[in-house]
Amino acid sequence: MKINRTLKKAALGLGIGFVSLFTFSAGNHTFAMQSMKPVFDLSNWQGNFSDNQAQGLKNETSFEILKAQQGTYQDADFANNSAELNKYNVPFGIYSYSTYYSVAQAQAEARSLYNQDPNAKFYVNDLEGYYPPDVATIAWAQTMHSLTNRPVILYGNTSYLSSLNSADRNAYDTLWVAGYGDYQPDTASEPDPSYHYDLWQYSDRYPSVSLGESVDASTIPDQGKPISYWIGDSNNSQTTTNSNNSNSNNQNNNSSNNQQNNSNSQSNAAKEAAAQKAAAQRAAAAKKAAAKAKAQAAKVAAERKAKKAAAKKAAEAQAAKQAAAQRKAYIHANYYSSSKIKKFRVTAKNGINVYYHGKKVNHFKRGVVIKVNSFKWYRTMTKATNSYGATFTSNKKFVKAIWH
Repeated sequence: MKINRTLKKAALGLGIGFVSLFTFSAGNHTFAMQSMKPVFDLSNWQGNFSDNQAQGLKNETSFEILKAQQGTYQDADFANNSAELNKYNVPFGIYSYSTYYSVAQAQAEARSLYNQDPNAKFYVNDLEGYYPPDVATIAWAQTMHSLTNRPVILYGNTSYLSSLNSADRNAYDTLWVAGYGDYQPDTASEPDPSYHYDLWQYSDRYPSVSLGESVDASTIPDQGKPISYWIGDSNNSQTTTNSNNSNSNNQNNNSSNNQQNNSNSQSNAAKEAAAQKAAAQRAAAAKKAAAKAKAQAAKVAAERKAKKAAAKKAAEAQAAKQAAAQRKAYIHANYYSSSKIKKFRVTAKNGINVYYHGKKVNHFKRGVVIKVNSFKWYRTMTKATNSYGATFTSNKKFVKAIWH
């Protein structure tokens, strides 16, 4: 399934361009692949599409693959997103994230997926992370085949699909494999398993311009089925002009043929030059789009980081405010602090000490009345001061205010 690296990068046009066929010869082998835009598989992780996003996807991609359900439960955003894509004629297939463990469950999930959208271009069994019975996986495909003539696909990563019995894989029309590399297809990471596949999910971090975030992206590998297999034949037509000079002799016919051949050669050369120019334009546009998407993703990440930092700062400020309020309430409940208080009576059994610059300078016994000049606030308490600046406790357990 490998192709020439230079061919592949040129053929893909970095993800932007119309569908055409590129060929490259090496020795006795000829490689060919389609130049195409990426294919996105999307789910509720991308949220509800807007009109602008749906129109953008039409220009950015070849087609979409929407998650329609998990088990038999509809994906939260499938109804909106499928309607948006249909509104703007964006072709799409649908997939089910499978959870079945029996034939009956597999059949129910297949019928449910079909009923989610009987007009989908194709139907995918997303089977990953667990191993249901082979007969159940085969039953899923058989049930879907009984409901539609459209392609029935099995999805998984290469190692997982390799671990399945061939009967499981062969029950499906083709395979869609996951094998991640860079955000653009690269032969260094293209899967090369023992079985054939027709769609390759090459990235889980492709920068989508339309959606403003990184998404899963796929492409058709070399020797893969054409885009028309996935979304149907295009309706493009060509017109030809015929010459009707029935009275021309053989010499005139030969001359006319020669002129036509020369004209065709010139036309082909012009077309080739135009194609090369278009490819260069697509590459430049793709590079610009990728840079724009990267910048947008960085902007979104920076905004999220700033919002998170602001929220954290606000939470810390609120917590500090609450802690300060709690400390103040504690102090008011256990210590005196009112400027109206001018005297204390000592109530402590063993009396209280008086301190000046941290040294004990006096002691008052129980029942003694002390003059209060002011109060000093500390983190978890207050202390009373006299006219000389000495301090003593204002704890309500040890002194009692005299208010008159």
